[in-house]
Amino acid sequence: MPVLFTLYVAAYVDRANIAFAKLQMKDDLGFSEIVFGWGIGLFFVGYLFLGIPGALLVERWSARKWFARILVTWGVCSMATAFVRTPA
Repeated sequence: MPVLFTLYVAAYVDRANIAFAKLQMKDDLGFSEIVFGWGIGLFFVGYLFLGIPGALLVERWSARKWFARILVTWGVCSMATAFVRTPA
């Protein structure tokens, strides 16, 4: 149970970081509320629709390989956000 609780806390912090990112992105990049809302909406829609196929793939592959793939993909996506300069 403690491990499950820790995972839920980590998932919550991961999603709460978006609010902190908004503070910097709004000032530095000049994003409007609409642009920011669209970006976050697309993020959560992708998170929702890719979560179920991801869980099914874990059953086919080993969880270790799948989590390694997720970590590498999230790392690349996180690095790519450094190159964002305009809403488009």
